Amino acid sequence: MNRKKFLKTIASIVIVLVLCVFGLLFLIIRDNYREARGTDTQNINYGEYTKYVDIYDVVKEAYVTDNGYTKFSKHMTEDVFKYINHTSYKEKANKRAQPLKINFELREIYQTKDKENNLIYVDMIYSLVIADANGEIITGAGNAHITFTVRVDENGWYILNKYEKP
Repeated sequence: MNRKKFLKTIASIVIVLVLCVFGLLFLIIRDNYREARGTDTQNINYGEYTKYVDIYDVVKEAYVTDNGYTKFSKHMTEDVFKYINHTSYKEKANKRAQPLKINFELREIYQTKDKENNLIYVDMIYSLVIADANGEIITGAGNAHITFTVRVDENGWYILNKYEKP
């Protein structure tokens, strides 16, 4: 009789262990699936940070202005302006119903300072949708990350470059 009880106990332990292993495998597979699937929004919490420069208003206006580079030459290179300004999309819109409708959102998420080179990196996220007068979307970007390289000197700040994450 002792032998039967012993075998039943061993069998019960083996069954419990097998169920535990399958449960762990299920949790690991589910977690990997959720991580691979991702989400449409990213919650980035950088906490408190030092704000070295305030480029927000100039950058926002440069994205949506129709007035050209001259006004912004004091604060950014022409290459940066041409990259971020929406008028580069007008070629696509020539055959579309005018006027264009622009929906633009911008938020700053972080600033870091490179003391050695006296540069500041300003990380921002923007969303841009350009539609024709009928509401048909011509182009856009959603939650796009962009980093501006800013030099600060005695004359103020100047955006030297931009990097947009692919």
